[in-house]
Amino acid sequence: MPPWASGALVHRVPASPGQPIKVSWAPDPAPRLPLGHIRLRWEPAAGAGWDITARLGLATTEVHLAAWPAAADDWPRLVRPTLREVTELCSALAVATAALRVAVTQPSPIKCVARSNTAAISQEPDSAPRCSQPTDESGATDDQELWGYREVAAHLGINLHAAHARGARGSLPAPDDPSIPDRPRWKPSTFHNWSPRGQGYRSDLRNNPTDDNTTD
Repeated sequence: MPPWASGALVHRVPASPGQPIKVSWAPDPAPRLPLGHIRLRWEPAAGAGWDITARLGLATTEVHLAAWPAAADDWPRLVRPTLREVTELCSALAVATAALRVAVTQPSPIKCVARSNTAAISQEPDSAPRCSQPTDESGATDDQELWGYREVAAHLGINLHAAHARGARGSLPAPDDPSIPDRPRWKPSTFHNWSPRGQGYRSDLRNNPTDDNTTD
């Protein structure tokens, strides 16, 4: 080690013992180690061999990592496992920290506005997450809640596939929210005064008997 150096900064520790540990000389006095970086220093031991020390940079300081007193001349083989384990751990923590920072700063894709009661979040298999508002005491649904194909199918007494088919051939009312072509949305009030007609309609499956068109 040069007399003007305070140690060697570790840059890469290959897994293979046959490959050298990549380092660069650190000046003296040494600046504080960056987070996750290691600095090695070795000096001749009092008797024979080498006294090896390693320091590790943390977020706000640096700490003593390990020491190998009176190590033999092949001391890189001795320190390699420790150096590799610590550098891999620091790299994994850096990736996890960056991912967490991105996740925290991303805006939530779901926004709910509660009214008299707590708003509930529901997700349909054929649609993106949406917010459903509570109903009032009379059981009427707030028009701010929009229906997808699943709610329309339940209202009409048909299955989900049939609701999609009716929408595709224009047998449903014009959607109140057509912003997503394959996921139209309707206000419940749109269907209150609308009666479905056309091939495949089963009026006998409607839950409300006043809407039935069948006779005994």
